[in-house]
Amino acid sequence: MPPDAVGLMTTLGLAAFVGLTGIQAGPSFVSALREAGIGLLRFAPQPAGQYRFDLG
Repeated sequence: MPPDAVGLMTTLGLAAFVGLTGIQAGPSFVSALREAGIGLLRFAPQPAGQYRFDLG
């Protein structure tokens, strides 16, 4: 099998896996977000930014 065909199938397989996982996790994520509140999304960028820019 040509390497380009293998690369295409790998890429499409990964995209399908991520898409299906997101579709399955979506409803539980929305309900958890409603429970925990929007503050959860405001908190997450802070540690990521400190790690990324080495501000810690």
